[in-house]
Parts: sequence; C-alpha cells; structure tokens
Amino acid sequence: MIAAFLGKDDYRPATFNDVNAFFAFLLDAVVNLFVLSALLQIFGFPQDLIDNRIIPGAIIGIVAGNLLYVWLGYRRAKRTGNHDITAIPLGLDLTTTVGFTLSVIGPLFLMLEGQLGDPAEAGRIAWYVGMASTIWMALVKLGASYAGGFIQRTIPIAALVGSMFGIAIVWLGANAIMGIFELPHIGLIALVVMIFALIGGRALPFNMPGAVVAIALSTFVYYALGLSGGLEGLGYSFHAPMMQGTGLGLPAPTLSWTSEFFGLSLNYMAIIIPFGVLIAASSINIVAAAKLVDDDYQPGNVIRVDAAATAISAMFGGIIQTTPYFGHATYKRMGARIGYSAAAAGLLLVGGVLGVISILIDIIPSAAIKPILIVVASDIVRLGFGSIPKDHGPAVMFATMPAIINYCYVNVSTLFGHVNNALAPVRQGLEGARTAAGQLVDTSTLHAAQMVPAHWMNEYILLGAMARGYILTGLLWATIVVFLVDRAHLKASLMLVIASACSYFGVIHSVMENSAIYFPWQLQSGMDGLQPGALGLPQIFAGSYFLAAVVVLALYLMRNMGMKSVQAGAAE
Repeated sequence: MIAAFLGKDDYRPATFNDVNAFFAFLLDAVVNLFVLSALLQIFGFPQDLIDNRIIPGAIIGIVAGNLLYVWLGYRRAKRTGNHDITAIPLGLDLTTTVGFTLSVIGPLFLMLEGQLGDPAEAGRIAWYVGMASTIWMALVKLGASYAGGFIQRTIPIAALVGSMFGIAIVWLGANAIMGIFELPHIGLIALVVMIFALIGGRALPFNMPGAVVAIALSTFVYYALGLSGGLEGLGYSFHAPMMQGTGLGLPAPTLSWTSEFFGLSLNYMAIIIPFGVLIAASSINIVAAAKLVDDDYQPGNVIRVDAAATAISAMFGGIIQTTPYFGHATYKRMGARIGYSAAAAGLLLVGGVLGVISILIDIIPSAAIKPILIVVASDIVRLGFGSIPKDHGPAVMFATMPAIINYCYVNVSTLFGHVNNALAPVRQGLEGARTAAGQLVDTSTLHAAQMVPAHWMNEYILLGAMARGYILTGLLWATIVVFLVDRAHLKASLMLVIASACSYFGVIHSVMENSAIYFPWQLQSGMDGLQPGALGLPQIFAGSYFLAAVVVLALYLMRNMGMKSVQAGAAE
C-alpha cells in the first residue's frame, strides 16, 4: 500500500474527488467526540480525564479503525481489480455515546461521588468501568462477526437496507433539519450549496470541493452577522470562539480497565450486549449497501476490524465503542477511494494531539455542519430505491417505523425528564409542609407521571417499549413482510418465533428505561424506573408474536385446501 501512495504501482488510492469526502468525513467524525465531552460535563465528570484520557483514547481507536479499513479497501482493490473501491469510514457510535453515557457512566459517577465524597476517585472508577465495558462490547462484536455472512445471506436486502432508511430519515435527516433551522440563516446556506454540489452533482467554479465551500461560506456569514449584531437583531445569540484546547496531549495505553473487567462492568452486561449486537447488525447493513455500489466487502472482516478499533480505543482510555459509518455510500458517489479516510485519520490524530480539533469545532457553527448528515441520508435513500425489488417496497416502510417511534420517544422522554427536574425543587420545598387543615402536603403528585392522564401514561410506556431495540425490530419486521410477500411462510413463521423470544427477554421492546435485557420473572415495579404498567408487556409482546407465527403456519398448511376448493368451484 505504501508503494501505491508513493506512485510506484498502477493503483491510485486517491483522486481530487477525495477532497470533498475528506472534509465531510472529518467533520462527521469530530462532532461525536464533542457530544461525548459535553455529556460527561453535564454530570461534572473530571475534566482532566475527559481531555487527557477519554477523548485521546477515542481518537486512537478511530484512527486505528480507519487505517485498518484503508488496508481492507486497498487489499480488495488489488484482489478484485476494482480500483474505484471506497474505504469504509469509522467513528464513534452516536447511539452508544448518548445511551451509555447517560445510562451508565454518568449515573455511576454520581453514585460513586456520593459514596466516596471524592469526585476524582469516583471519576477514576467510572472511567475504569467504561473502558472495561467497551472491551466487552468489542468481544460481543467479535463473536457476532462470525455470523455476519450467514445473516447477510439469510436476511432480504429490503430488510438490511430498509433498517438503514429509518436511521437515515430520522436520525440523520429529520434531526439534522431541526439543527439547521435552529439557525436557518446559516444552515440553509450550507444546505443549498451541498444539495447543488454533492446531491445534484454540479461542479462549482474552479472545481472547488462542495463541502468546504458550503461550510466556509456559511461560517463566514455567521461571523459577519454575529460581529455586526445582525444575529442578535434576528433573535439569535452569537457565540464567539473561546480558542481554547491547544496543547500537547499524547495518548497512552493503560491496563487500568482490567480491575473492573470482572468487577462493576458485569453489572451492566444487560446494556453492553445489546449495544454490541446493535453495531454488529448496523455493520452488516453497511456492507450490504456497499455491495450494491460494487464495493464487495466481507461482513465478518468489517465487523472484526470495528471490534479491534473498539478494543484499541478502550486500551488507550476510550469508553465508547466505534462503528462503521453509513456515509460510505455518500463518499462512494463523490468518487472517493481510500485516500480520504487515510488523510482524515492522519489529521484527526495530529489535530487531537495538538488540540486543534476542539478549536475547529469551536469556530464552526453546528448549523453549518449538520447539512453533511442530510447528504448522507439522501444517498442512503437513493441507494435503497434503486436496489429493492418493487414487491418488497412495503417492507421498507415496516423497517422505518421503529426508528420513527424511537425518535418520538426520545424527544417525549427528554421533555418528560425536564418536567421532573423542574418539579424536583418544588417537591423538596414542600417536604414536611402542612395544609391549612394540618395535613402533610402530598408531594408524590408533583411528578410528571402523576400530572398526565392515565391513558397517556400507558401510551408513553408502550411507546418506550416499542422504541427500544429499534434497528433489530425494523430488521425483523421487514424480513417477515418480505417472506410473506414471497410466500415463504415457514421462514416468516420462524422469524415471528424469533421476534417472540427477543421481545420476551427485552432484546427488542425492552421495558427497562436503559434498554437492558432481562428475565421477565425477575422484573419488579420500581426497578430502574420500571413502571407498574410495563410489567406484563414482555408476556404480551411474546405471546402476540407467537400467536401470529401460529396463524402464518396455519395459512401455510391450509394453502392447498384453498386451491382445491377454488378449483372444485370452477369445475362445477
């Protein structure tokens, strides 16, 4: 590969088209690093651990994973003769970044801080648990990698690509549009330029890269309006860059995670395993999508590289697993090869060590970056429409619905949490207070769950259960639809039985707020916020799926009976 980069063989690892992909991918990868940092700061996590161990560890994992994917792409290009092959991009997984930080690392830190009275010691132990948990996720993905080929051969393309639709339309598309319209005077400038150049495929003057022009132009407008007072006149706030974060920070490997590998991290296996399985399933989807544009990767290899990157990240201090990114289709359409990923990895490493990455994110407004996610979402949808058989179109809708439900639940749940937080000081202020009649004030009613109609609360509990495990849910639903459309009744019945088992143990439709899996007979009201109305849902879901499997099997057994009766009627 070194010879290729030096121009000593006939393979060109990069062209001018890699420039656009380089900037788009670099910004996409960097944003999640600062989401992680911001979430940890909410809990008061020690800043030195964030800046000097956790973020550098994440960067090392991202760099290692991308370089391994570059090697994988180069090897496939030489073996197949497909010199246009595009490297699979890799970064931090946003779902794990948010979910694991909010459900494990943050709460664990607060609990330990209360017990120990020492934020530094509490942060250190929580960090160890985070690293150990990430190693466990890597092992889960490593195990799943040996089933990747089987899953890709067994699951219909409509189900694999369809579950990507949900992520694209909701978490990349709708969520990014919301971010753009939070500052529309800036975001829409970047969006229209990217639509013109990257989605529409039009050349800009002097062949300038569309992503760079869009971000540079919208950032210029942001500062022009901000410094002139125009943003404030429009009702928006202007944040001048702090220009902090420079300084040499060399990542260092550590074995500190071993102290909690068989310790506190085992308490979170019900969360760790689903997160690992989720990313393995997403990786298979990405490989399936890559194959549709003639980049023929082996799913097992792709998952194993991701598992290695996750493990390397943890060994250098990272606490969040990595994942292949859905942006592969976008960078492929841009004409990128493997150079964009190698260059982004190199700059990410240097910029992370020197602190330049934090300054870059500080300077560029988020509304200018969000349109990149719209471009990625558009290419996933474009890819799907051209690859799915016409009869399998309805399966895509079923694959997309769980993601929409998940998006709704996350936003409603966030609002629910804000209401509870606002009521907390009121409850504390009324503790021990008495009414005019001398009775103690009932503060239990000052809770969001008590202030909404009972039927709404039941719908909220159901919404949460339907939202959890949404990628696997969409995959199962779409597969069942495809098998029914194709008259593969036995396969459809089997998938319904699998869905029944998954829902019974919380792999999908988990009733736990942290998406944990469980043994239903051990569930108790109040356990990790478990509502009484959710206790019977595992049996209801499992029984419903199983009953549906029996009905499909009955339809299969009766198919010949129906044909005979129709033929007999025609003969008469």
